[in-house]
Formats: sequence, C-alpha cells, structure tokens
Amino acid sequence: MKHLKKLSFFILVLVLAACQAPSKKQEMTEAPKMEKLSVVTSFYPVYYMTQAIAGEHANVSMLIEGAVEPHDFEPSAKDIALIDKAKVFVYSSNNMETWVKSVQDGLGKESKVAFIESGKDVSFIKGKGHHHDHDGDHKDDHDEDEDALDPHIWLDPETAKAQVKTIAEGLIAADTAHKADYEKNRDMLLEKLDVLAKKYDAAFKNATNKAFVTQHAAFGYIAHRYDLEQEAISGLQAKEPTAQDIAEVVEEMKEHKLTTIYVDPGSSQATANAVAKETGASIETLYTMESKVEGKDFLQILEENLVSLQKSIK
Repeated sequence: MKHLKKLSFFILVLVLAACQAPSKKQEMTEAPKMEKLSVVTSFYPVYYMTQAIAGEHANVSMLIEGAVEPHDFEPSAKDIALIDKAKVFVYSSNNMETWVKSVQDGLGKESKVAFIESGKDVSFIKGKGHHHDHDGDHKDDHDEDEDALDPHIWLDPETAKAQVKTIAEGLIAADTAHKADYEKNRDMLLEKLDVLAKKYDAAFKNATNKAFVTQHAAFGYIAHRYDLEQEAISGLQAKEPTAQDIAEVVEEMKEHKLTTIYVDPGSSQATANAVAKETGASIETLYTMESKVEGKDFLQILEENLVSLQKSIK
C-alpha cells in the first residue's frame, strides 16, 4: 500500500510539471518581445511632442537639459555617441539646432540613425524684434536678427501642429508596426493644439492694443499671425543688449505707454529689471521653453503664455 501511495504521488508530480511547463512547440510559436524604439530628442518642446506621439512604444530621452540654452549648446563626444546609438534623433530645425548638420556629417553615411527635422514643413519668418537704424555701415545684433530666420516655431500652436505631424511621420517610418498607435496619439495631440489655437485666435484677432515688450525676441510667430508688435530688449539669440538698445526700448515704452515687460524665469532678469525701474513697468512671465519648466508641461505653458500676453494685448 505504501508503494502504491508513493507511485501515485510521483505520477501526480509529473502531471503537474507537464501542465506548467510549455512544450517546445509552444515556445517556438510564442511571439518574441519587441524592443522599444530608441529615440533621442534635442530640447524640451521637441521631447514633449515626441513622447506624446510615441507613448509606450519608445524610450525617449532629451539631450539638452538644465540651464543650458539651445542657442549656445555644443554637443560633446558623449552626446554624439548617444545620438549614434539611437534609432531616431528628433530636433526642431536647422535654424535652431545649428550644430545638427555637422553631427550628421560626422556620423557619416554608414550611420543608421534617422534624423527628423520637425520644423521642415514650417514657413519660417524673419526675425522682427527690436530694430535700430544706425548711420554708416555699423550693424548690431538686432539688425542681424532682421536677416535671420526666427527659430521659435514651437511657441505658436499652429506652427507646433506642423512639427507634430512631421514627428509622427518619422516615427511611423522607423517603426511601422505601431503605426496605428502613433497616428492615434498624433491626432489626440493635434486636437489639443487646435483647442489652444482657437483660444489664441479669439484673444488676439480683434485686439486694439497690439504691442508687447519681451526680453527675448522669441514670440515672432504669434506676433506675425495676429499682426502684433513684439518689442524685444535682446534679439533672437538672447544676446546681452547694449546700453543703446536699452535706452531705445525705454524710449519706445514711454512713448507708447507700455507697462509690462515679459521675461522667461529661466533667463537673467537683470536687464528687464533695469528697464522696469526706468519705466515703472511690471515684470510678467512668458515662457520660451528653451529649457524645461518643472511642474508644467508644454500645453500648460502655451495656455499660461496666452493668459499672460492678454495683460498687454486687449
């Protein structure tokens, strides 16, 4: 009887083991797990758009972080190696990330990284910040801005929509297996940007007070779309203004009774504070998103910028 019990127990163990262990046929037919798409982005607005579209199907990282200005960024050997290891690199435009072309050339034709210029379908406008007329041949930084293309396309919901569409196209080309999800996520983001664009349109299209003063000439696309007047203390590259630049902005503000200066909290406010002291103007926040804003996302910031601009544009 004892031998019979032991035999029964042994048979039961074999049956349970057979039930739990997959057969060789099952192992062969199981679909292998797909690795997530490896994507590197340049700076925050591009990172946000890419992450929103990619969803769970990609590991998305951001190259330019902290207090580094994208205008001043130069990629290190480590940064270039990070790009080279990725499947996809997404950036705003060759007008903003001027270093991308040299990185691409340096990696050579053998590189398999897909470079996505999100602003490739945007109609870029020329810089129209504060402009000085000088006698003779001298040209200051602001005059040079008049000939340069404004790279700050992400700050206008309408031009940001063009970036979203291009990023989605690039991700689909790199990972066709998840095309449906990328398209779904793209459409959700476009819908949110449409809502914001309508709010901007309602706020500015019939405005009579059209002038606003910024420390950095980053809001040209909004100004262009709604026929507003952006008066900037420093130009497109946010370079340190001269004493003459400051004096002329002070004169403009007093002449047109402008009482607000917009500054990105991530940049130095020293010059804006000096102008504010001279004119009695208040300092308000207007985000350029050239660096990540903790606790706020891309869409929230676009909405906050709208509310802030309405203090001057009515």
